[in-house]
Amino acid sequence: MVVLIIGILAAIAVPQYTAAVDKAHASRLLVLGKSVKDALERYYMANGTYTQDFSLLDIQMPAGGVLSEGNGLRYDNGDFFSIVAAGSSNPWMVSAFNARWELDMRLNIGLDQSSWKGKMYCYAYNDNPKVHRLCKTLGGSPVSTTCGGSGACTAYLISN
Repeated sequence: MVVLIIGILAAIAVPQYTAAVDKAHASRLLVLGKSVKDALERYYMANGTYTQDFSLLDIQMPAGGVLSEGNGLRYDNGDFFSIVAAGSSNPWMVSAFNARWELDMRLNIGLDQSSWKGKMYCYAYNDNPKVHRLCKTLGGSPVSTTCGGSGACTAYLISN
């Protein structure tokens, strides 16, 4: 009887714990992504242009980040941030994801001088219900079911 009760409690508690951990990871990505965006805006104010070089920004990213090919900053915990540009110049967005959801979720934060004007989106790919819940818990409202690229996707507007 005791084993049955413990089993029932575990069946309820483990999914709730996993959801809380996922939300904490997504919230961290959102906060750091906003920080990168804000640093890019300060750089723009001082120089009249954006940069794709993290080392030129006045931001202290968490320790453990390794610059990867191009304009990305990857962390051992699976976090990845990139400054997205059209071609080799003209950055217009900060993109962030964690390797746990790399194929299913992405956060994109538009730069103020781009057509996105600071809007933040959470993209839920591949009809993953967990990712759809994460986008909603970040305050997202579904605005589109087309996100470019391949596969099913819903775009959630977090703020505008």
